[in-house]
Amino acid sequence: MPKLPYQALAVHSSGLTVFASGAHLVLLLSNGREAKTHTSAHSGPVRLVALTSDGAHVVSTGDDKKLKVWGVAADGAMEEKSARDLVKRANALALTSDDSTILIADKFGDVFSFPLHPSPAAAAPSTAAGEPAPKKAKLAQEPVLGHVSMVNALALTPDGKHVITGDRDEHVRVSRFPKSYVIERFCLGHRKFVSALLPLPAPNHPLLLSAGGDPAILVWDYLSGALQRVVPVADSVLPGVKVRSVRVNDKQRPPRPPQGKKAKGKKGEEGETKEEAKEEQVQEEKEERKEPYGDLIVAINKLYLYTPPSDPSAPQVLFTSCGSSNLHYLPLTSFTSDSITAPEVQTIDFAAPVLDFAERAGNVLVSVDRNWEGLGGEAKEGLRALKWEGGKFVDAPEEPLPAVAESASIEADSASLAPLDLYSALALLPKMENEDEDELDAAAGEGKSQKKQKQPANVGVGGRTGEKQRAREATERERKKTKVEGAEA
Repeated sequence: MPKLPYQALAVHSSGLTVFASGAHLVLLLSNGREAKTHTSAHSGPVRLVALTSDGAHVVSTGDDKKLKVWGVAADGAMEEKSARDLVKRANALALTSDDSTILIADKFGDVFSFPLHPSPAAAAPSTAAGEPAPKKAKLAQEPVLGHVSMVNALALTPDGKHVITGDRDEHVRVSRFPKSYVIERFCLGHRKFVSALLPLPAPNHPLLLSAGGDPAILVWDYLSGALQRVVPVADSVLPGVKVRSVRVNDKQRPPRPPQGKKAKGKKGEEGETKEEAKEEQVQEEKEERKEPYGDLIVAINKLYLYTPPSDPSAPQVLFTSCGSSNLHYLPLTSFTSDSITAPEVQTIDFAAPVLDFAERAGNVLVSVDRNWEGLGGEAKEGLRALKWEGGKFVDAPEEPLPAVAESASIEADSASLAPLDLYSALALLPKMENEDEDELDAAAGEGKSQKKQKQPANVGVGGRTGEKQRAREATERERKKTKVEGAEA
């Protein structure tokens, strides 16, 4: 019988590890040999988990739009301390260095802050999944900042003075923290969505790595907004992509012709009957199925700085791409030196798509999609451990945690696997062709997009703000929609 994958994980410096498995949480104790499973921690798949710096609390959120804080006892028992409603589903989560505040970035483009330990009124029992949050629950969250498109990445700088956010509209915004209404800088250069951020600590402060749908990782001085260098990675990433994204043009496919009795005998615009149109549609789909459906794209979803315990002078940057079976890494100097030589990206193939990874006691734990259809039903470990040896990553068979995690894994059926939707980012993040232009034209009532000057395809010269203009256009669209609905009523 299939088992639920570990779609998200977080590790404390003591070795305490928490896994999100479907709607459940699995806690592995710091000794790496005991696991505690907490079933139905949420009413939907858990997407994000984090541990406080003292390891005493777990923070989790998921598709049920609940933000939960759990107390962790020495024996691994977890107790729900609070459950708060979110207005929209969270895309990113971060804790301040003192653990007093939780930052949440959501699908609507807003970032909110929540106290780790809310007041009794704010921590009142939350609503059932799918029900609107009461006004008191909504007021319990403090707005931090907002974008006009979906925020996919969120990071606090090592000094805690800035919060950096990346969105679907290619923007990287640097805001002061906690006074985040003050925008320090925009880092504009991405040509596609931004979904991963990594501010580097000293001595490389204030450098920032950002990545997403572009074929490269960009390096910034985030205080000045200056682009320092572009590190190409697409040639290493694309061969490992196992899950194809929705074809951009298929997001705008015209509706299929009418079918059934109503379609019989009626002529189309060009004289063909509906039966003929249907047959033509079937033949076209048969032709399409001869080729794999969808596009192979770069969608970097995590960047991590790893310092080998045996060689602290050789830090590595690790990264993954959504839908890819590879974990990639390359030396930090590839991003910080002035060398013009293209760095060599090292790759580890796990056969099935990588879902998440984290460092634990010097080793790297990698979670994979054990139920991926490309495995052909072959049994696959849900977790692997790597260690740094001889200047590269190799398997760590002595690490007990994967075997313990396997024993704690939860059996699943098709009903519990279907809602996981592990690769939704591949459909949500890429933009349709001329999407921005179509939105502008619709707001102006022009119906069809106007031809605009084609933007250069190279990475590092893109990005635009226009946030006030977009906000005005969104308001105008809402006003027109309300007017039309009033007329229909």
